[in-house]
Amino acid sequence: MGKGGDSLSGVEALCAILVEGQPDAGGQVVGMTGSVAVGKTTLAGQIAEHLAPKYTVETVSTDGFLFPNAVLTERGLMMRKGFPETYD
Repeated sequence: MGKGGDSLSGVEALCAILVEGQPDAGGQVVGMTGSVAVGKTTLAGQIAEHLAPKYTVETVSTDGFLFPNAVLTERGLMMRKGFPETYD
């Protein structure tokens, strides 16, 4: 789609850059950083889905170590999500 529509075109462009930078032998590790809840895990999933038909892709996320949102809400920690006290 493009501007204002589907972000997949951005994912496709990013994947093209990653593939261009791929060494001839061996693998490649790509890391992402950013604030809490900005879409790092979502973007990593989109990249993995796009590259998986041709490449071996694994994703690692710290999201699974966070308390569930219900627990964070109960403890009044939703606004601190991602800080040490919000990890299980």
